[in-house]
Amino acid sequence: MKKLISLKKHKLKKAIAKKLILRNDINHKNFYNADCVAIFPEIRVCFNRIKKSGNTSVCAVFSEISGYPEAANTIEMKRRISTPHSLRLSELRDLRNYHSFLVTRDPYTRALSAFLDKVGSGKDALFQKVPGFGDESREGFAKFVDFLGSGGISFDRHFWPQTDLLYQPVHNFSYVAKLENLSHDLPDFLQKIGVSVPTHLQLDRPHNLEKSEPGKVTSAQSRLSRYYNDTLYRDVEKIYRADFDEFNYHRHSA
Repeated sequence: MKKLISLKKHKLKKAIAKKLILRNDINHKNFYNADCVAIFPEIRVCFNRIKKSGNTSVCAVFSEISGYPEAANTIEMKRRISTPHSLRLSELRDLRNYHSFLVTRDPYTRALSAFLDKVGSGKDALFQKVPGFGDESREGFAKFVDFLGSGGISFDRHFWPQTDLLYQPVHNFSYVAKLENLSHDLPDFLQKIGVSVPTHLQLDRPHNLEKSEPGKVTSAQSRLSRYYNDTLYRDVEKIYRADFDEFNYHRHSA
């Protein structure tokens, strides 16, 4: 009974927020998805998390800067982070005054990272039916890319185009960073909002919390030449055309 009442309250809160508080251009499915939006009231930042685009490390950095207790692992860290579901209506209204932050990633690297982490490693049974599962070779990656191009892109949010994971239009973000330039972009964003970066944080590499999770860091950027050929470059360009266009990433075939 308590769960039912709680569910009804959540639905009512979402309905009121949609009608009276949130802008019309908010993607409500993404906004209320548990893994999509991370809110840090201490530094007044609303972070749009993108799977396989450094979101775990960025969340860890924001958590540390916000003064949260050190977490034992990434799961514990993410449980402590506020999401739209956990906010009261007054707090949702206050999000209008927050700084919104987005990190994007080169689509070639992101596709390879998703393959190495979720499919090629053969460790996650949820991806057992995905072609290339347990096969970390170039042939395994080619099977995976073919799967994406045949509709598999919708199989899991790790495979979705980054443009489909946004809770608001790109032009509405306070800052759009690139993972490839994060060591510059993240401090630049924090400086612009008046937040200092602890000197011990090394932003040119994954956060220690993310590195402690086996298989999480794939070093995909340094492995592109091993996995890609001209055909695979072209295939990924077609599959993630919207990401290349929206975020101005260079095409290999250009």
